[in-house]
Amino acid sequence: MVCLTSCVFKTVGSSVSKLPIFYQSLFKNYIMRSNKYEYTKVIQQNYGLGWEDVSEYETDSTGYLTEENRHSGKFITLKSGKQRELSLLSHDLKEYQFTGYATRVIFRKTAKTINVN
Repeated sequence: MVCLTSCVFKTVGSSVSKLPIFYQSLFKNYIMRSNKYEYTKVIQQNYGLGWEDVSEYETDSTGYLTEENRHSGKFITLKSGKQRELSLLSHDLKEYQFTGYATRVIFRKTAKTINVN
């Protein structure tokens, strides 16, 4: 079965409709499955009693910030003279580091909570 499923998933570039129906459904379930985890980057500070969460930002599974967390409205000027916008995470991190307490950023993966009505 491993060989058959791996052969099916190699057909991503070709037409899925040419596959038998069983493999079409297997392929769709593999590609269309929802993510069961939530990924966040968390800014933590240590006030002397251990690390405490200060801010949290949604990311994808690779740690890349989502669209609403990418823009802070603040710009920095690079050595080349070009301006680059800071992400909301990096902007807030600089403000928290200004307080003088130990500060770090961690990547957190938590199971999604499912709301059943």
